[in-house]
Amino acid sequence: MKTKYLLTLSLLASVLGTFETAIAQVTSNESSIKKNWPDLLNSELMHSAAPASAKTPDNSLTPKTEFSVFPVGINIGDRNVKSGALVRGGEDGRQALNFAAWQLSYDDVIQVLKFNVTTLADGQIEVRSAGIVTRLNPKKLRTDPELGLVFSIQDLQTLFGVKAKFDLNEYAIILEVPWLTQPATNTFEETETPVVLNGLQRLYPGRLNIAGMEQRVNATGTGDTTPTYTGDTLAVGSAFGGSWFVRTTQSQLQDFSTWKLTEAQFLRQTDFTDYFVGSQPTFWHQGTKNYWGLTLVQRQGFSPPQSLSAGSSDPRQRLQAAVAGRTIAGKAEPGTLVRLVRGFGSRAIAEVLVDSSGIYRFENIKSDRAYDSNYRVFLYPQGRLTAPPEIREASFSTVPGQIPAGASAFVVSGGWQSDTDTQIPSMQEFRGGVAGRWGLSPTLTVT
Repeated sequence: MKTKYLLTLSLLASVLGTFETAIAQVTSNESSIKKNWPDLLNSELMHSAAPASAKTPDNSLTPKTEFSVFPVGINIGDRNVKSGALVRGGEDGRQALNFAAWQLSYDDVIQVLKFNVTTLADGQIEVRSAGIVTRLNPKKLRTDPELGLVFSIQDLQTLFGVKAKFDLNEYAIILEVPWLTQPATNTFEETETPVVLNGLQRLYPGRLNIAGMEQRVNATGTGDTTPTYTGDTLAVGSAFGGSWFVRTTQSQLQDFSTWKLTEAQFLRQTDFTDYFVGSQPTFWHQGTKNYWGLTLVQRQGFSPPQSLSAGSSDPRQRLQAAVAGRTIAGKAEPGTLVRLVRGFGSRAIAEVLVDSSGIYRFENIKSDRAYDSNYRVFLYPQGRLTAPPEIREASFSTVPGQIPAGASAFVVSGGWQSDTDTQIPSMQEFRGGVAGRWGLSPTLTVT
């Protein structure tokens, strides 16, 4: 019995020892949890706040958060063109950081690259220099709170083809401007210097003047025959706001009775009306000779060619246009600079920058050749004149007598066919005619 009690007491002591050990372990864990509770709480909050798909943040430098504004120099090649230009960027003492995102002031770029800027009616800005012609939408330019309108280094390359690098030793941005080392492939034709007559005395001719006279003597014959001498006498002058021309001939120079009045014409020309009086070719039947009469020419919408030949004038020449306007059009990518070149030269006579429609058009191109007019079109992508252009032919023909679209001409004439056997032409047969000419389109003239 005594032994039974002793075993029971021993078992109870062992249980109590195990219980005390468990209580001590629990107490130790609670103490550890309380001690590390702030760290565990922060860790749990951070874990709950982060999205399940969150990626490692990009530590690359961005202009908005880490760039600052500081002054640098701007060089074109080895030459400094601006000192103390403010830019927004960053560098770590060894190199430029994210240099393509550096921003330069709009005004500094325009000044340094010597751009001519024109604001167009649609609000766009046309930027022009010796090497590029392009258009910019000011609404698409970035704005910096301190620098105003800005171009990034990448913009200079994309918009203008200007490369840049940063020299940390000189602390300057060095620009490589292509049109300074590669000149444009063609330039514009030089315009003639106008003749200035201001201040010079003006001389007015009298009502009747003789401008010049000429006497020609022709001798024909052989060693066995007596030479025969013939003569021509010509005289020109001005009278009553017009000009006159007279020509006589002599079949035998020694016999005065053989002279004949061959031609005599009075001509008065204005911008829209011409008057022919006397001998003249007709405008019908390929210009019948020995016709004396009165001819009136009326024009609207064009100017006739200037005649440099001496002698009487031909009414048919006054029905033709000195130049005929033509339209040259085509398709190209928007932003392409298109230049029109005459013949096989390299000097441009007109240019246009292709807009969003993709159509270029040159209107009223003058054709001042008798039959053919040859032009070429040079296309420069992105308006860069230093790049090799695409060349297209733009040829067309001009038919003699063709007048511009919308122009018109009217001619009426009346007179007599003359007898050439008399000294003074005798009027024998009455003749006359009326004609008109209308330009219905640039390629169609109806007579």
